[in-house]
Amino acid sequence: MKDTTGDLSDGRAPGIDNLLYSADAEFSCFADLALTSPAEYYKEGEGSLMQCVMDSRAYGRSEAQIVQDTLDQIHMLFPSSKQLTMTWSNVVKLGQSLYREKPGQDKYRPSQATPIPNFFLAGSYTYQDYIDSMEGATKSGLMCADEIVSKADAIAAEAAKNLDLPSGKVPPNVPGRGPLDMTAAVTFVDDGSFDANENTDMSQRPASAPAIDSF
Repeated sequence: MKDTTGDLSDGRAPGIDNLLYSADAEFSCFADLALTSPAEYYKEGEGSLMQCVMDSRAYGRSEAQIVQDTLDQIHMLFPSSKQLTMTWSNVVKLGQSLYREKPGQDKYRPSQATPIPNFFLAGSYTYQDYIDSMEGATKSGLMCADEIVSKADAIAAEAAKNLDLPSGKVPPNVPGRGPLDMTAAVTFVDDGSFDANENTDMSQRPASAPAIDSF
């Protein structure tokens, strides 16, 4: 939807292959599914398929009004889309399935670093650049990793104390596992009950994979 010039004989308008956010429209996020998921949604000769997610402000409107409001705002964001013709629409209403963030709420989000030594937080609820979303969760994970790296010396000093652990918690004869590894040794055996189409089937493991019952 960025450019409607050139040969469009296949009916597929060019556009942006990504999930988008905008503060200038009612829908909190939107995407051209024909571009982001062409295997499922692109149909020859039918061009773009826009999915727009709106909040509770639109819930009480008629479906026809929601479609028109969405179309008007798409035209505002992408003026070139005015040259395209909408051929189909569908409205799905899910009560209380979304939320709307209010100004000033970021101050209640915890940071990734905490006052507790060697204890960090990650998740979309923590303080980061985006709303509470998958993208926000990913961003928080990156920020959490940055905090861990910045505290690497302190973490290494704590690990160097070689604190004793309860017996049986460290698998014997496993190279590279030190006294702070809390992973218990577990033996996995294929009892023949796995579905052959599942990745968990032992027969699906590549020959190069390490044995998992060799502890």
